[in-house]
Parts: sequence; structure tokens; C-alpha cells
Amino acid sequence: MTDFNTSEDAIAELKTEIEALKSTIAEQQEKAEAKSIVYFNKVKNTLDDGAKSLLAAVKPVLERYEEPGRAAVEKVGTRVSDNPFLSVVVAFGAGIVIGKLLDLCCIHTEEE
Repeated sequence: MTDFNTSEDAIAELKTEIEALKSTIAEQQEKAEAKSIVYFNKVKNTLDDGAKSLLAAVKPVLERYEEPGRAAVEKVGTRVSDNPFLSVVVAFGAGIVIGKLLDLCCIHTEEE
């Protein structure tokens, strides 16, 4: 019977160790989750700051070319509305030229 009591004691001891390991694992998971939230917030803040500084750097360039771009679009729109047939012919001719250029480009890549 001594073996039986020794076995029960060993099982009880193992159960205690397993419970201790489970609680340690749970604590480590909680710490890891807390750290991941902190790291995520740091990354998010860094990306937000980077995006703001990038926008601040690019905004003057966009503002500089915004008005000339709008003027050019308005000018093209006026020309197209003044000469619709000529605009269609020019667009058709440009399409043919682009198509031929693409054909030549594709032929040279197939030969290589």
C-alpha cells in the first residue's frame, strides 16, 4: 500500500505543479497582451506623426500646382466644347498612335 500512497502523493504534486504552470502561463499571456497594446499604440502614434509631417511637407507643393492644374483642365474643357469633332479626331489619332507604340513594344519583348 505504500506504493499506492506514494503514487497519489506524486499525482497530487504533479497537479499542483500543473496548476502553478497554468497560472504562470496566464500571467505571461496577460503581460504579453498588455505589451502588445502598448507597442501597437506606439506604432500608431509614430505613423500618425509621420503622416502629419508628410502632409505638412507635401501640402505647399499641392497648393502651388492646384490652381494651374485647374486652369489647364478648364482650358482643355473649353477647347473640347468649342471643337467637339476635332477633339474626337485628335483622341482617335492619339489612340491609334498609342496602340501602334504598344504593338511595337510587345513585338520587341517577344523577340527577346
